[in-house]
Amino acid sequence: LDIGENKLERIDPAICNHTSLTSLSLSCNQIEALPEEIGNMRQLENLHLQLNNITDLPENIGKLQRLRQLLLSSNKISKLDEHITRLSRLQNLALDGNSIKKLPEGLSQLESLKILTLHDNALTSLPDDFGQLTSLEQLDLDGNYFTDTPPQLAQLRKLKGFDLGQQNSAENDTDSPAEELAIEEQRRREMALAEQMEIHQ
Repeated sequence: LDIGENKLERIDPAICNHTSLTSLSLSCNQIEALPEEIGNMRQLENLHLQLNNITDLPENIGKLQRLRQLLLSSNKISKLDEHITRLSRLQNLALDGNSIKKLPEGLSQLESLKILTLHDNALTSLPDDFGQLTSLEQLDLDGNYFTDTPPQLAQLRKLKGFDLGQQNSAENDTDSPAEELAIEEQRRREMALAEQMEIHQ
């Protein structure tokens, strides 16, 4: 079910009555929060929420035990709560373009996670158990605030692709608010185009 690009600001909880859905796209809207009833959609495998205004995730997101792909790029998330660590079948988690300062302990429970995208956030460190993500193959940490390479990365034996890229400096951010808005708008347009291409393939 694809109801993206509709300028929606809220999700009617009744949509969560479609408990047999395996894929739901709500991308490119103006959604600020998900209903707790999202946890009723136990068959969901793909949940696309990128390019919205989401600030946090409901506790019941942890009930989506079949979820394999969770895309939350370009939202307004500053804190990631521990309930996301209950998604043991998750393979692809996209959190880039948010304002996340800290990842929750317990990420090692995401034992199926292969792709983790965290570029353009506000991270300065990784949780102690990060190196126990034994299935992780692709990791993007570009555009955060690391001063050194996190030591946990040495434990990721299956890692094939890794980008620490260019890190920001808390003392020397040069982009003006107008420039940051322009960059964010360009990113949103690029991601919207990519989403449309994926849908029509």
